[in-house]
Formats: sequence, structure tokens, C-alpha cells
Amino acid sequence: MDVNDITGLNEPRRDNGNGLPYAPAAAVRAARRELKYAVTEAQAQRLMDYVAPYCLEDPHAPGPREDYTVTSLYLDTERLDHYWAKKTLQPVRMKVRVRTYGRDAGGVVFVEVKRRYGDVIVKSRARVPRDVWSGLVEGRAPTDWPFLPRADVAALEDFHTQVVRQRLGPVVAVRYERTALVGRVDPGFRITFDRQLRSQRTDVPLLPAADVGYRAIDFGVLLGSGFSPVILELKFSERFPLWVEDMVRRFGLLRQSLSKYVAAVDLMAAERFIYGPSRLQSLVV
Repeated sequence: MDVNDITGLNEPRRDNGNGLPYAPAAAVRAARRELKYAVTEAQAQRLMDYVAPYCLEDPHAPGPREDYTVTSLYLDTERLDHYWAKKTLQPVRMKVRVRTYGRDAGGVVFVEVKRRYGDVIVKSRARVPRDVWSGLVEGRAPTDWPFLPRADVAALEDFHTQVVRQRLGPVVAVRYERTALVGRVDPGFRITFDRQLRSQRTDVPLLPAADVGYRAIDFGVLLGSGFSPVILELKFSERFPLWVEDMVRRFGLLRQSLSKYVAAVDLMAAERFIYGPSRLQSLVV
């Protein structure tokens, strides 16, 4: 499938055959591909040096090579359908989450629906006021904000539809430190390095601010590697840049199926955490 061809993915009332509706056309900002790799810290440093001639610092980063904190609250069904879809590598699946930035989780809040169709990622995302996002998670209809761009209004409606239709609720908050770069020639290309993965269980609409409540999840056994990895992600909407192809070969990078959300749920299941009406109960024996 051509990464730019989302024909047929944008009809809001059609079903894709896996119980998940296609992304509403007005809510889609871009379709892209994402490749993930687990690398050591030493490899990450060498990779950052290697990409320096081809990339610029993310304009939202606090400074050159400085990271920033990302906190995401993941929602799922009572049967953890989104977890299992990823765990079993279903070709069509989605994630529904709330995301903010900053060590104290006090930054701008976004609601997101991220769909995967094979190798193509289609995301709808909207910025929301801090005092209303929790209501959206609880299934309240989005307020009519006429000043929002049409894409944001459509993304809000998409988020609300998924929460209500699938009866989604909070499962876990995941936090990590991200270093991000963008392509010099193609600003649509992004390369990110995620470190210090940690999570905190929650069954209420909350973005936990205090780092003390988070548990480390960057263990090799949880992420399918033999070491505590830095997660390298390559994100692009056009063709795979030739210099990136050379980088992958030069460093011997092997693409992996890595999921921060799955790792967090796996840890909770391993530690026999049970909460909510039935969430996680099917994972705990």
C-alpha cells in the first residue's frame, strides 16, 4: 500500500473487518510508516552522531540533544482488546490515548486515536483544554469549540466515538524521556530515541505527575531484547531515505515489534495487579 494512499481508510461509518471503523477523513492529518529498533545506549550515541548531518533538532525540544518527558494515558476495553491485538500482531489495530509533555505532566494535552493498517499508521490528534480532557475519557460529548480547526473538531469526535462505542477506560500511564530529530531535507521524517520507560497503573482519568509512582518497564524481558534498550523509531511519510537505509545496514539494525503499552500491561499482569471491573483479570492466573 502506498503510504500516501489512504483511499478507503477515511470513511467514518465503514467497518474494516476487525471491529474497528476507518479513520474519519477530516480527522486524518497524515499517513506514515513507523519502524522500531531496540539499541543500546552506546549505539544510540553513535547513531545520533551519524544522523547529525542529515537532521535538525526537533523545534519543540528544549535544546540541542536535550530530551523531554512524554506521558501517555492508554485506554482499552474491559477485555483489553487493544492489548491483545498488538500482542498477537493483528494487522489492523488501534491505540487510544491521552498525551502530555513535561516532567510534571503539566504541558499541553492531546487526545489521540492511532490506527495501524499493515505498515501504514494513520493518526488523528487534537489539542484539548486541561480542564475538559478527563470528561472526554469518561465519555462526555466534546464541547463545541468553534475556534478549533476542522481537523481538531473531527479528531475530538473520533476520540469520543471510540471511547463510547468500545466502552474504553484508563488502564495505565506510560512515561519516558524522548530525544527527537527531524530531517533537514524532509521535515516529515522524524527519528526519536526513547529512554527510561516507566509506567503507573490507573483506572481513573489521570495523568500521574509524580515520578515516584512510576515503575521501570525498560527490561529486556518485557521488550523482547537481551538488554535494557533505547527504543529507536523512524517515522516517515514518503520514501525511506537512502541515508537511513545505509544507516540501518551499517549499524546492523533489526526491526522489532516493540510496544510500551504492552510492556506496561505485561508487568502489571506479572505482578498480579487487578483493578477495575474486569480489566486485567483475564491476564492474571
